[in-house]
Amino acid sequence: MMITGSLAFTAAGFWFISDPDKFRRYDPTIINTVGILAIVFFGFIAVLLLRKLRENTPALIIDENGVFDNTTGLPAGQLSWQEIDGLSVLNVAGKTLLVIVLTDPEAFLERQPAGWKKKLMRINYKSYGSPVSLSHSGMRCSFKDMVTYVHKGYETYKQPQT
Repeated sequence: MMITGSLAFTAAGFWFISDPDKFRRYDPTIINTVGILAIVFFGFIAVLLLRKLRENTPALIIDENGVFDNTTGLPAGQLSWQEIDGLSVLNVAGKTLLVIVLTDPEAFLERQPAGWKKKLMRINYKSYGSPVSLSHSGMRCSFKDMVTYVHKGYETYKQPQT
């Protein structure tokens, strides 16, 4: 559904720039700008989603080593149980996420490669208190099942700090 929406908005962007005069009520410069922004933003999202769809990597692994996250466009990768301080549920724009609270978010962010991923994770950290959140949208389970799975792993493997 998200791929379809991204592709539809990208197509709308191309439609805007192909014939801005169709929208007589608005300045053609504004129509072109909106079209270009739609193509860049939603085209980028569509590419990310299509890449994610083609991946053959598990979305989420919970074991004695920690959590392996590949559930979103900003996957955290491997997180050890020592790095995880807690879990919380968050609603953002109608989407429910499981936030993984880290013991040292700055150290985690420093390990990330420079570029857009690191910048977006830093924005998540400032906005939601953690750079890491899990989504069930690409998984074959409900959000409730995902939360139960992660909580069970946390309770089973997380060792108390001494």
